[in-house]
Amino acid sequence: MARVRTTTDTGRRAADGAQRALLFALFSIPVLALAAAILLFFLAGGLDLSILMPLWLVPLVLGVAAFTGCALVLRQRRSTERQIQDLRAKITSEGDQARRRLLRRLDHELKNPLTVLQAVISGSEDQLPDAASWGSVATQTRRLSRLVGDLRGLAELEVAQLERVQVDVEQLLRDVLDDTAEGPQGRDAEQRRISLHLPKAPWPLPAIQGDPDLLRLSLHNLLSNAIKYSSAGDSIEITAQELDGSLIIDIADTGRGIPEEEQDLVLEELARASNARDMPGSGIGLALVRVIVARHGGTLILRSRDGHGTSVSMRLPLHPPAAA
Repeated sequence: MARVRTTTDTGRRAADGAQRALLFALFSIPVLALAAAILLFFLAGGLDLSILMPLWLVPLVLGVAAFTGCALVLRQRRSTERQIQDLRAKITSEGDQARRRLLRRLDHELKNPLTVLQAVISGSEDQLPDAASWGSVATQTRRLSRLVGDLRGLAELEVAQLERVQVDVEQLLRDVLDDTAEGPQGRDAEQRRISLHLPKAPWPLPAIQGDPDLLRLSLHNLLSNAIKYSSAGDSIEITAQELDGSLIIDIADTGRGIPEEEQDLVLEELARASNARDMPGSGIGLALVRVIVARHGGTLILRSRDGHGTSVSMRLPLHPPAAA
C-alpha cells in the first residue's frame, strides 16, 4: 500500500508542475501577442489599416484560445483529483478488508489450540492430566509454535535482504524432487505420477539471479501442496521454460482443485480453501511463495478448477531489479 501511495503522490506533484507550466504559458501567449501588436502599431505608423486591423485580432483570438485551454486544463485536473481520491479510497478499503480477513483467520487458527489448553487446565484443578491430555497439550503447543514461527518468518521475509547469486534452475528443481522423495511426503510422492519437463532444444534453461534458499522453499511449498491436495494415482507435472526475458516454472496437479470464488483469497495469509479444511496446514505456504516471488520481481499466477486440479506458475525475471 505504501508503494502505491508514494507513486500516486509523486505522479500528482509532477502533474501539478506540468499544469502550472501550461497555465503560465497559456496566460503569457495573449499578453505577448498584445505587446507585439502594440509595438507593431507604433513602429508601422504609415501601415494601411486594412493590414493593421487583422493584427489586432491576433491577441483576441489567442486570448480566447488560452482561456479555453485553461478551462480544459482545470477540468482535467479536477477529474484527475477525483480519480486519485477514488483510488486511495479503494486501496484503503481493500487494505481494511484484508486486515479483517486476516484477523478472522487468526482467531480461527488460535481457537482450537486454546480450547484444548483451557480444557486441560480446567480439568487439572481436581486431578493431574493423564497421558492423553498431556499429548493433546504438546500437539497444540507445537501447532501454535509453528503458526507463530510462520507468521514471523513471513513478516521478516517482506523486508529481509535477499542473497543474489546465479541459480541453476534445472538443478534446483531436481534437488527439490529429491528432498521431497526423502522427506515426510516421500510415501505420498511415490503414489503420484510426478513428471519433470525441462527444455533441451534449442537451448537449456538459463540461470537466474536470486536467493537459492528462498527459491528452493517456494518450489518445495508448491510441490508439497500438489501432493497434499491430490490422491494416489493423480498426476503432478513440473515444467519450466524461458519466455520474453522471464523464467516460468509451473507446477500442476490433477487434485481436488480450488473453488473459483476462493482462488484470490488462498494467496493471502492464513487463507485456506473450503474444500481443504480436512487437511493439516496453517494457510501460510502460498502466501510465503507469493512474497518470495514478489521479492524477486516476479508474479505468481494461480489457475484452478474445482474438482479437476490446480496450476501455480512462478514467473521470474532473468535479471530482476536490484530493489525487488
